[in-house]
This record gives sequence, C-alpha cells and structure tokens, in this order.
Amino acid sequence: MSSWIINKAIPVKKAVVVKNYYDTSSVTDILSLYLELFGAYVFYKKLSETCNVWDPSSVISSTLRPNPLVKLLKEKPTESKASSVKDHKESIALMKFKDVQKSAQEVIRFQPQFQQTLQRFLEKAGIKSTFDFGIQLVKESMSEHVELIKTFQKKSKKTSLSIYVMTNNYADVIQFQSLCDPSWKITSLSKIATNETDNRFVRTMAEIQIMTALPALILDFSKPTNRFIYLMQQDVPGLQYFVELKSRKWELLGVTEIVTPPTVSAPATLPAPATLPASAKITLPVIPQETKISTA
Repeated sequence: MSSWIINKAIPVKKAVVVKNYYDTSSVTDILSLYLELFGAYVFYKKLSETCNVWDPSSVISSTLRPNPLVKLLKEKPTESKASSVKDHKESIALMKFKDVQKSAQEVIRFQPQFQQTLQRFLEKAGIKSTFDFGIQLVKESMSEHVELIKTFQKKSKKTSLSIYVMTNNYADVIQFQSLCDPSWKITSLSKIATNETDNRFVRTMAEIQIMTALPALILDFSKPTNRFIYLMQQDVPGLQYFVELKSRKWELLGVTEIVTPPTVSAPATLPAPATLPASAKITLPVIPQETKISTA
C-alpha cells in the first residue's frame, strides 16, 4: 500500500543570489561598521548598483533609516562574493572631503526612535546646551591638552570656556580638572556607569552627537570613533580650531599619510570603541522617567 502514496516534493530553498554584497559579520566595532557601510555605499553607487548588505548583528536596521540604494539581505548569499573593504577605501580616496561628508549624510541617517533615545539620554544627563571645545582625554597627555586649549582660548578671545571631555575614567576627569584654568567648565558623561553593552553603545553615540556639533576639536584619526566624529561634523563651513594629534590625514579605514599640521599637535589616545558581539542585536534601552543622572 505504501507504493500507492504519492510523495510530495519538498521545495528546495532557493539560494540568495545577488551580484555583489557587503558583509558586516566580521566587524565587531560598531563605529567601524558604520564607516565600512559608508564605504560600500559609495563603492556601489559609483557602479550604479544597489548596495546589498548582509548584517547579522542588525545594527543597521536597528539604528539607521532605510535608504533606497541600500538593501538589507535576509539571508547570507552563498553564491556571491562579498566586496573588498580595500575596494571601498579606494573609491573614497580620490573624493574631496566635502563630497565625502555629503555622501555620508545620505546613508548614515539615524532613525527617529534612536535619535530620541540619544536625546533623552543627554537630557537625563543634564546636557542641555553645546560646548566651546571637545577633547578625548588621555591621562599621559593632560598637560599637552591644557596647552592646546589655552591656545584656542587665546585665539578665540573667549574669557571662559565650556569643554566636553570624552573618556571612560571619571577619575581622570577630576585629575584633569585640577590642571585646568578656573575659567573652564568641564563636563563628562564618564561619571555615568554603563555596564551593559547596549547602554555603553548609547552613551558612546550620545557623546559622538555632542562632539559632532562642536566648533573646536582635538582628535586622533587612528581611532574609528574619531574618524567617525570628523566625518559627521555638523559644522559644514569648517571647524574653528582643529588638531589631529599626529598630523595625519583622514581616511575611511585608517591613517597612513602624514601631513603638515594646521595647528599645534600633541599625542593622545581614545578609550576602547563600543563593540558588539557578532551574534548580538541592538535593543534600544528605555530610560525610566524618574531616573536622574548627575555629571557634576
């Protein structure tokens, strides 16, 4: 009787077929992911092709707005080869930086929900206005940072300065403040404890939102966080004062060229950038209304 049974053919799942795609699965640094996505976007746009992206971490879909030229794949292609990061870098190398920034604004656009999360985080932290200057603090170079800020104050003829300090160690902020001029007001989110990965990510992105709006910066292009800050600067006409700590030229995925510094420079380093395990997915945290965060 079993011979009378008609075996139904089980449909074979079709493989995802695309000509080319960008794979984010090997990137654990979120800021590098954004930079590499931007590089892939420019690369495929120049080829007049859609930028297909395989992003198992869901960082892109969780934080960035949809873009008609970017297609997020539901499955990893098995019959296609991922494009090379080297190709992406070369596509941007010959562009003028103002055109690079313009293109970045097209693809790195945060979702309203994510923007609201960052804004709410800043409001709870008591950040209600912008600053005159932003720095990445490094313990070994505090005196040099002080001298650079004094140079800016002298040039700007400001009698007082509000300075945002980006660091992971609040104890270093206290030490730095003891070296500062009494006319400087120092602010840092490093006092806020962020143990969970998602909360650390939100704090990092909130700090980046602060830094990209400032007219004067000290950055280190060897760090993805700093390259991202410089790329996404909101002050389109240009920074009033800027120092790249080792006189290096901005590049998408690193720095190799030494250029003549526009101003005084000094060595510094950044805290470890926000990272995301390959299997993790971003969940936007909800900050309770009654929570109050002090940065004083």
